[in-house]
Amino acid sequence: MIIDNVKCLNYLRDEFIAYCPQYDCDKYSLSFFTSAKLKQFLLLENKNIPLEAINSYIEDLYNSQIQKLVSIEISKEIVPICKEFKEDIDSNICIWFLCFPLSFEYIRRYGNNNITLVHGQFEEGNYHAWLEINDTFIFDPVLQRFYILEPYYRLKKIARVMKYSYIEALNKLNTETHAGIWEDFNILATNLQS
Repeated sequence: MIIDNVKCLNYLRDEFIAYCPQYDCDKYSLSFFTSAKLKQFLLLENKNIPLEAINSYIEDLYNSQIQKLVSIEISKEIVPICKEFKEDIDSNICIWFLCFPLSFEYIRRYGNNNITLVHGQFEEGNYHAWLEINDTFIFDPVLQRFYILEPYYRLKKIARVMKYSYIEALNKLNTETHAGIWEDFNILATNLQS
């Protein structure tokens, strides 16, 4: 089976933005939405591939994102954050395609000098949002897990980032009226590629 992985991810991103420009968490069940849209896209693009193979591809695509990072996952108990933050996490779930509103919600609730909101772009062009804690740890709100910062950046192949303090994030939300990506990312983002 030959499926263009980058093309699929770009399609998902474009469809998500088109249907849900304000990242309305209540209006859409995004896991179902993205799976259904990707399945429809693959059936149209690959008419000779059986439905079972397409279902398997979608499952593998989601699972690969978790497997790639499992080696650098760490216990939340060693991360220096407040008890309420730790109790607000459910590492048994994954909340696909809601990284921007989730990241903003966590910094809004628990923002302090040790937490930074990050909007980033992978080498292949897709965007993601997460939190940095003490410039040492990552909290990925989609996977509901903590990671060590340096290998997270390396394994996820983060190409560009834009970082916001608690106050900067609140100001941006007031200006832009949605949780991101905010308009100055493509102009001001720090390029991490050498």
